Amino acid sequence: MNNSIDFLLENAGPVIQYRLRKEILCEITPAEEETLLAQIYQTPYFKLVESYAKPSGFIGHGIHGHSNIPGRVHETPLQDGETAARLLACYAIPQAHSLVSDFVAALRNSDTLQYEIAYNKTNRVTFSNRYKEIASGNGWLLPVFTMLALMGHGDEADVQPFLNVCLDAFGVVLQVKSLAEILTYKPERKLKYNYPYAGANTLYPCQYHLTMLAHTTSWRNPINRKMLVNAINAIDALTQEDDEIVQRFRNKGMSGLGQFNKPFVPYTAAAGEWLSRKYLTELAMLGVGREANVICTTANYVEEQLASDGILKGGKAPSSKYPVAYGEVFLEPNYRKKTAHTCDLTFWAVQFLHYVNHGSRQCLKTLEARS
Repeated sequence: MNNSIDFLLENAGPVIQYRLRKEILCEITPAEEETLLAQIYQTPYFKLVESYAKPSGFIGHGIHGHSNIPGRVHETPLQDGETAARLLACYAIPQAHSLVSDFVAALRNSDTLQYEIAYNKTNRVTFSNRYKEIASGNGWLLPVFTMLALMGHGDEADVQPFLNVCLDAFGVVLQVKSLAEILTYKPERKLKYNYPYAGANTLYPCQYHLTMLAHTTSWRNPINRKMLVNAINAIDALTQEDDEIVQRFRNKGMSGLGQFNKPFVPYTAAAGEWLSRKYLTELAMLGVGREANVICTTANYVEEQLASDGILKGGKAPSSKYPVAYGEVFLEPNYRKKTAHTCDLTFWAVQFLHYVNHGSRQCLKTLEARS
């Protein structure tokens, strides 16, 4: 992997340089860290997030969505609170930075949350029911708790009950032989989008549950690790490529929050990379190693691609580089540079293989480095 590291140290921007040196190589002096963080704080996206911070500590308007209400319209996707939190996590901004610590405090303030979320009649009902929906692993507290986990606060007492729900969600997969056992489907309903749906208390794993577990530590033990290995492999056997799932609350259908309703797809340049790199990284962060089939297949492929010159090559970078909930992770500040997308891919390859080969131990080191 030396060729990959040399390429990144020579060509990558400050975010990749910082994360490579601090989280993977563990070779960074206090002066180097201060210099790289200062450069990160001057990157365009960080400056945007900084400009969206409010006196309350909340960043932007609302969570996981957009609004056409005057005063709440998003200038950019980073003016959504969830996207802002994801950028702070992707850039590994230290928890002690006031932008992070104030945002975390705002997410724990019920008055602030109510103002940001419950700004119309529908959302006021949703907000009032936010604790009732935890059992399904869904609802408004799902992105809120995930944001706290991404910023290093997912193991604390107020989030712990939902962390247990995340584990239970993956455990459900091992208790059923088909999705039909946990879903309701009424084919006689003449609706344009008549998909099988999960009820308000139906638990099934989604992207947010994965992110919560990937960025926390208190759940980690050999029993839970083995359960997750089995669940990841079982999802591939349980789901079909054309499966669709929606969640239904209060007799109303709503789209699911990234439920794993299709088999996991190993990374290949030919298959494209929409969400692939992000969820493969988080699966690897669980410490499942090569026992998870999709991780084993991807690791073998990535190692083959790096064998010649240490550089992972792919197609054109997607036009949007914002770290939205269902988007990929991009860390370079300037995509006019010819090497920018290649740096993203190569850093991902180095990071992914590091998690695969070193398991939970490396994930713990990564999370500790951000504290």
